[in-house]
Formats: sequence, C-alpha cells, structure tokens
Amino acid sequence: MKHSIIKAAFTLGIVGSMLPACTSQSGKVENAQKEVVNQQEDVAKAKADLKVEMDIYRKEIAAKMDANDLEIARAKAKLESEKADAKVDAKKKVAELEKTNSDLRQKMDAFTTEQKQDWDTFKSELSHDMDELGKSLKDFNVKNVK
Repeated sequence: MKHSIIKAAFTLGIVGSMLPACTSQSGKVENAQKEVVNQQEDVAKAKADLKVEMDIYRKEIAAKMDANDLEIARAKAKLESEKADAKVDAKKKVAELEKTNSDLRQKMDAFTTEQKQDWDTFKSELSHDMDELGKSLKDFNVKNVK
C-alpha cells in the first residue's frame, strides 16, 4: 500500500509538472496564430496602400502625358510655317517625341506589381523618362519659336 501511495504521488508529480508545459505550448501556438493573422492584415493593408499610391501616380502621369500630347500638337502646327529643309528634320524629331510619349503611356498601362520595391524602381525610372521628354518638348518648342 505504501508503494501504491508513493507511485501515485510520483505519477501526480510528473503529470503536474507537465501541465504547465502543455499550457505554455498552447499559449505559444495561440500567440503564433495571432501573429500570423496580424502579419496577414499588415500585408493586406500594404497592398491596399500600394494600389492607392499607384492609382494616384497613374493619374498624375496621365495628365502629364496629355500635356505632352498638347505640346506635340503645338509643335506639329508650328512645323507648317517652317522652311522645307528644316521641316523634314523637325518632323522626324516630333515623330520621335510622339513615339516616346506613346511608349511611356504603354509602359505605364502595362506595369503591374504587388511589391513596393518594384513599384518604387519603376516609378523612379518612369518619372525620369517623363522629365527628359518634357525637357525635349520644351527645348523643341523654344527652338521653333525663334
């Protein structure tokens, strides 16, 4: 009987010491699950924020491209008053500017991503190209005014 009591106490001691470990493990699992849910929410918010940023930028670029189209139309109109020899070169330059604007529009329309870093790189490159096109248009129209 003494042995039975000792065995029972020993068994209870072992089981009792394992219970906190089990509780601790289930707590860790719950915390990990909460963390996963939080991370999924963060990712969803980041994607939504990126989409909003992309939409705003696309509208800004579309407005700049429309302004470029107007500048190109003005340049074409000015070409009619140019001398024949200057007109050929100017027409080529206007065609190049028009193609560049069109290519940038297509590039913008075709671009998709869900990665912020890819978007930042693309936006930087497109902004640079748009600035260069704007300078070229401005320079072209200034030269034709003189």
